[in-house]
Amino acid sequence: MSGILRVYSNYLTLIDKTQRDKLTGLFNRETLDTEITKVLMQGATDSLHIEIENDKRHSDDLSTWLGVVDIDHFKLINDTYGHLYGDEVLILVARLMMRSCVREDDLVYRYGGEEFVVMLKATNENSAMAAFDRLRQNVDKHEFPQVGNVAISIGFVEVTGQQSATDVIGMADDALYYAKDNGRNQTVSYKELLDQGKIIMTEHVDNRDVDIFIDEVIF
Repeated sequence: MSGILRVYSNYLTLIDKTQRDKLTGLFNRETLDTEITKVLMQGATDSLHIEIENDKRHSDDLSTWLGVVDIDHFKLINDTYGHLYGDEVLILVARLMMRSCVREDDLVYRYGGEEFVVMLKATNENSAMAAFDRLRQNVDKHEFPQVGNVAISIGFVEVTGQQSATDVIGMADDALYYAKDNGRNQTVSYKELLDQGKIIMTEHVDNRDVDIFIDEVIF
């Protein structure tokens, strides 16, 4: 029995390593896709149960919100202070965001490069905005060794009704690009930008599938 438990423990450790980013220790991109798909599938299942009585739907029900986070002017940090300090900034930003999450089921992912993704629960868009902006403010007021102040931009969207994880991330990404093109160091909502006509809805394609296809053709 002891031997079986050791094997099982090693197996769990191996799974955990494959699910986490080596530098920051955060969950990685592949884990993110799985989590988004689970939320979308749950939402689709719930929408089929129209027989549920209205009084069972409370006003304090929590929705899932996804924010794409990007470190502003990160290339300049690497070019000015070197990649060691750049890596330290990535690690510290990851830790600050983890500490800023208030619920146990809030999740932070390393999406790639200087980009992160945060999935959190909130009752409505205003609550989600407050939660994401708290992350931004906590990073903004932190003094980073050697580098000094570091800012982040965040675009977020509610995870509901989209067809795929690519759509969810693409919407949040659209909001993020707007934030970075219009001043940086700010938190913006995809829905609000869409309602105000500041961005338009576009079809999102998973570039990873395209890259894999090209690699297979070339090699």
